[in-house]
Amino acid sequence: MTEQPTARASAPPRGKTRTATAGSGKKILGLPRIYVIGGGIAIAAGIAWYLYKQHKASSATTATSTTQGSPCTASDGTAGSYDANGNCVSATTSGGTDDSGELSVLQSELEALLAQQGTSSTGSTATTTGSTNVTVPNVVGQEAGTAHNTLAAAGLKPTAISSQIPTDIVTSTSPAAGASVAAGSEVTIIASATGGGAGGAPREATGPRRSQRENAGQMHNAIVAAGLVPAAAAGQKPSWIVKSTSPAGGTQVPRGSRVVINATGK
Repeated sequence: MTEQPTARASAPPRGKTRTATAGSGKKILGLPRIYVIGGGIAIAAGIAWYLYKQHKASSATTATSTTQGSPCTASDGTAGSYDANGNCVSATTSGGTDDSGELSVLQSELEALLAQQGTSSTGSTATTTGSTNVTVPNVVGQEAGTAHNTLAAAGLKPTAISSQIPTDIVTSTSPAAGASVAAGSEVTIIASATGGGAGGAPREATGPRRSQRENAGQMHNAIVAAGLVPAAAAGQKPSWIVKSTSPAGGTQVPRGSRVVINATGK
């Protein structure tokens, strides 16, 4: 009999040989292709997931960031917040607007307060003036019109008897000259055309005589007391010594006449 060759018996199985060949022929960069494909899919999925999360976060920010009061970055690069219309307003601009409004309100309140204080101050001044006493000036011998102005300048309220005219000569006042009364009090002027009315004052008056070392202020008072109207040169001081009067002292003149005082400081 013929002996069978042993080479066929030592050959590997057909299936095993195909598997080894197939595995060694499907590699990418030295790695099995299935590993490379799986890794690529995983990386792609990761990138897709990351992009999805970023898009979702951006959408959420866009949806909520325009809410009034939400922080934002203004066009000038400063921090700001969204207004009611969804506009990003700089904190500096917004603060300026708010401060302006507050200042406007404060200014209005301040003006109202000052107005109230002005009213209160006026009332207080009136009260103070009313409580201040003044002395009734001596206007006897003056014309009623002149006496009226003198009393008004002293802070009093002059009145007159009926049928009295400005050129009538004052014979007395009520309250009398020298009385201390509240500022704004009424002082009645009593005068007549002849100067011999209610007070019984004579029509004529005698100019006061100058005494030794008498000053201009003292002579002024003496002339007024005599029912005459004193006058003096411009710049003359009450402390100056009287040298003479015109008309001269002792001269009888109509009541209310003008008597000029001549005095000097030497």
